[in-house]
Amino acid sequence: MSDLPHEPSGDELEGELPTVMDGQIPLSDLLSRIMQAIYAELAELAETMPNMSDSARKRTLADWVVKTKKQVVKLYAVTKWARDAETVQKCMNITAFFMTQNHQFEGAMEGLKYARESLDPARSIILQVSVANEYLTTANIRLRNHDLLTSLDVLTTGSYLRLPTCIAKSLIPVAPLTDSQVTQTFRDMEDVLRYRLRMFEVVPVEMSQYRIGNMLSYTFDS
Repeated sequence: MSDLPHEPSGDELEGELPTVMDGQIPLSDLLSRIMQAIYAELAELAETMPNMSDSARKRTLADWVVKTKKQVVKLYAVTKWARDAETVQKCMNITAFFMTQNHQFEGAMEGLKYARESLDPARSIILQVSVANEYLTTANIRLRNHDLLTSLDVLTTGSYLRLPTCIAKSLIPVAPLTDSQVTQTFRDMEDVLRYRLRMFEVVPVEMSQYRIGNMLSYTFDS
């Protein structure tokens, strides 16, 4: 019995969507800031209104009530809208996903268009350019030769074997060295250090007695 392909669930598909959080703040922060602003304005009125006349106090209090009511009504509308914030967030994520796909499709179409224009046989003509009242002709623009080596690799091995190593190194993690490889590397570097000290470096007489170990040079008193 062959294994059936795994059918992703709705939660798995939703997890693949990009999360868009630009320009969003928590509802609790919004409530806290508005309440603090209202309380600060009310405390300021409590300090300044006793020095006003009766008509000025009534007018000031009425204006503050009207302005505060508008803010509270807006806050109430935002609070009711926040009940559907999860659904709105999903819609924003889906929209961002489709926009990303659209950009990728446009990039692919531009790449194909550029490839078609660069390899179009109709462009294989002699170009004439007028420079200083003289005509200079360029060589014919011809199609590039077929990549036979790549075709042979794909047909014989089923894979492309000529990928630049810099691409493979950036995508495929390098396997860590084993203990024996690390030990051998240290030994090779110690040999290089011995060779340099004996053949190229001028070692003072006071330091002529030395020993190489653990990638370091130790000197001994004679």
